[in-house]
Amino acid sequence: MGISHDNIKIIIEEIKSSKFTIIAARPGMGKTALALNIAHYLAYSEPASVIAYFTLEMTTKQILERLFSFITNTDYKSVKNTNFSIHELQKPICSNLIIDDTSGFDLPTLKNILTSMKGMSLKYIFIDYLQLMDSDKNRNRQKQIDEILVSLKTISEQYDISIILLSQLNRVIEQRPDKRPKITDLQYLTALETNVNKIVFLYRDDAYTKKSCLALRHAELSFVGVETKSKMTEMVSFCPETLSFVGF
Repeated sequence: MGISHDNIKIIIEEIKSSKFTIIAARPGMGKTALALNIAHYLAYSEPASVIAYFTLEMTTKQILERLFSFITNTDYKSVKNTNFSIHELQKPICSNLIIDDTSGFDLPTLKNILTSMKGMSLKYIFIDYLQLMDSDKNRNRQKQIDEILVSLKTISEQYDISIILLSQLNRVIEQRPDKRPKITDLQYLTALETNVNKIVFLYRDDAYTKKSCLALRHAELSFVGVETKSKMTEMVSFCPETLSFVGF
């Protein structure tokens, strides 16, 4: 089952309707690929808006390679092995999509960057991902994550921007037969309920079975309204060779 233009419209509208969204999944599901597909779509469809993507795990070049791969429909491994320059990788990418790999990324750093971007029509920011945000290792990590979520909501309101935050899920998922994510798989439920508008759970069955030989793999995107408790699931197609969710 592939992704249709109606699927895309629904997915993008779900993102746009929320000021603070979390994209959550276990490692290897394609969180970064999904976020980059969405970020590129927003940049392409809203040329007057600026989209900032903060990458805490990969370098700017690694993110550009992923973007280049799905935008040009080129095998990702081939892109990496070609060793394009950053300038070459940027050519097909919308100029209003900014990639930032600032080291030691924390809340004060984010505020400084956002202040410097005032007047640039910044509308969306992506943070990849929550568990890598710099913190005081001597303090309780749960409390720190709660504080990060509270602060990000304040930043969203202060700068009038939408925040899309990527997050890992609790590994307890691996211990049950049905590995589809649930809201209880998030480790920060207290702050979640009062600060986040929407959660997008990404799940791919083939990530566990390892049996699919298909070029396109089925993926499920489950949208959960934190306040309304609403839930909606969209089926999409994922191409691992180009790291693309088909249709974006």
